[in-house]
Amino acid sequence: MKIKHTIYVLAFSILIFFYFNDVFLFEKVLLERDLSVFFYPNIVSWVDAIKNSELPLWNPYIMCGEPLLASVQPAFLYPLSFLYLILPVDFAFNLTIVLHFFLCGIFTFLLMKELKASDEAASISAIIFTFSGYLLSVHNVMSTLLSVTWFPVSVTLFLKSLRQRSWKSVILCAFSLYCMFAGGGLEIIIMTAGILFLLALFPCLYEQKEITLPFLKRTGCYITVLLFFLLIGAVQILPFLELLHHSIRSSGISYQEATIWSLAPKNLLYLFAPDIFWKGPKFYWTDQSWLKTIYTGFIPFLLAAFFLLEKGKRRFLVVFIMAGAFFLSLGGHNPFYPFLFEWIPGLKKIRYPVKFFFIVIFFICLAAGWGWDYLQKYLQKRSTRRLLFFLFSVFAFFCSVVLLFLEYYPDLFWKTFHFEKVFSLSMFKNEIILHNIKRVIFFAIVGSTLLFLLGQKTKLRSYAFYGFIFLLLLDLFWGNYGHFDTIDKTILHKTTDNQNVLKNDEELFRFFVQLKIIKEIPMPYNNEEAHLMISKNIFCPNLLIEHKKFDIWGFSVLALKNYSKILSLVQSASLPDSTNLLNFLNVKYVLWSEELECPGYELIRKDNLFLYKNTNYLQRAFLVKNYRVLHGEKAFMSTLQSPDFDPSETVLLSRKPDKFSCSTEIDKPLKDSINIS
Repeated sequence: MKIKHTIYVLAFSILIFFYFNDVFLFEKVLLERDLSVFFYPNIVSWVDAIKNSELPLWNPYIMCGEPLLASVQPAFLYPLSFLYLILPVDFAFNLTIVLHFFLCGIFTFLLMKELKASDEAASISAIIFTFSGYLLSVHNVMSTLLSVTWFPVSVTLFLKSLRQRSWKSVILCAFSLYCMFAGGGLEIIIMTAGILFLLALFPCLYEQKEITLPFLKRTGCYITVLLFFLLIGAVQILPFLELLHHSIRSSGISYQEATIWSLAPKNLLYLFAPDIFWKGPKFYWTDQSWLKTIYTGFIPFLLAAFFLLEKGKRRFLVVFIMAGAFFLSLGGHNPFYPFLFEWIPGLKKIRYPVKFFFIVIFFICLAAGWGWDYLQKYLQKRSTRRLLFFLFSVFAFFCSVVLLFLEYYPDLFWKTFHFEKVFSLSMFKNEIILHNIKRVIFFAIVGSTLLFLLGQKTKLRSYAFYGFIFLLLLDLFWGNYGHFDTIDKTILHKTTDNQNVLKNDEELFRFFVQLKIIKEIPMPYNNEEAHLMISKNIFCPNLLIEHKKFDIWGFSVLALKNYSKILSLVQSASLPDSTNLLNFLNVKYVLWSEELECPGYELIRKDNLFLYKNTNYLQRAFLVKNYRVLHGEKAFMSTLQSPDFDPSETVLLSRKPDKFSCSTEIDKPLKDSINIS
């Protein structure tokens, strides 16, 4: 590694540390949205299993038990998950997230160098991708963060395999795809496979002078990479495919569910001015909320414009890829999406079309780096240099006029031009929206001025690049810093009074919380710590995994289809004793929204909710005298839902059992095991 590259890495490390200083200098944990209710609890589950010398193939704490290895997203077999085994879990959790921001930058830099970009261009692309809003948005969907990290290195290694005819590059590319799969971002690996296929057909991300394999060999290389990926990941891919077949997504999801969080065309303005249309947390599911911020600022687009001016196949391929990804990311806002939903294989299994916008963001970052190199080329020519001076001057002057107008005549902007109607639904005051707009214009002025100085034959020119990098970082930090929430470690591990009731009960049991509570209880969305404590007190799914308590529900990506149907019977029941399913499922504690008068349910604790103990719950294993043969799903569901069905007396079978003989002597109540002879 060159000394200059070493300095780049050290400087980049310092920037990352500064960006996330809260989680290293203070006792904080990065914990918001899916991090608190899905990723952290599942990681605790498999780490605890390994430390107890158990192979974590199964998660017994949610959904009456579900496959853990096959569900992929907990990242049990992800190579960098070894950090959880050698470091305290809280620290390793923070470090894993921050480390992947660092790796995203490094891998993007390496991809740009493979594509023969200058060090300066590679640095610009790496900085934009690392500190733009996209990674901040997906850090709380940890599986996506882990997977997108490997996208640039997968492309790098695949291109190397086409250029160098190297088996080493083929195998390393396959391994990087496995890392992507093991990270859990399944949509990302599908996108990556598609991009690599396009590059096998059209390897024109390189300049034309680069020599690659002939078409048939490129196609063979692509197939070989996929075969090695399947071979390396077979231990997890095969169980995953089996689970997928038996899960709620086996036949796809509804169009309405699939198109939640589609990218609205107006959301593109978030690239330049964050959250100007955001209506608040009450509209979490109706607005696009999967990407919390996509702010990149104006400067990357200013540079990307020079890339788009350059003729060649690379420009065409990049525009084609970005246009295709944008077309899919529109989802429900795309009139052609219903047709695509029906006919593109696998699309029915993907929620949130906005996920496809990752490809757009990434190639904007690459285009900005290439644009820097093309700009240097233009500045070498006297004719184009003069034209650029003129254009930069005019653009800076125009932006300055607009900025002064907004500063001194804001009322004209709001009322005369009717922008009050445009932003009428935003929860932010006009002053904040206007501040974000003025900030974009300010950085456009300063950015174009610095680009102007690049063409000057003065001492300033040698410092212009560093000034440009400083300006780019200032813009990205100012626009995105703080778009992540942290929680004090003591709050993370603190238990509530309701939780303590379950925690202090050492028997083997499960619990159930009324679905109405989860859906309707008010949440302080602007206070992450208060939000977490309320979630704990209402037994929000997955939050009791840390304390090894068993839930009949849970947040699961690939919930088993048949069990989900049984769970729906429980959740739709008007009262806990409307069926005997809670007894059957070993539910000892029930949290309800109102006071109950149900036989067998004893009130244990109440605040604004009511915690009951079910005295009729059945043990995990028990013997019954009778069996009943049923045919068809309707018959099973109807019987299970009936209050007349007593699971302590009768077992339901799909066919009459063959003759068998057994005997057992029961001289005391059975709890966890039975012996049959």
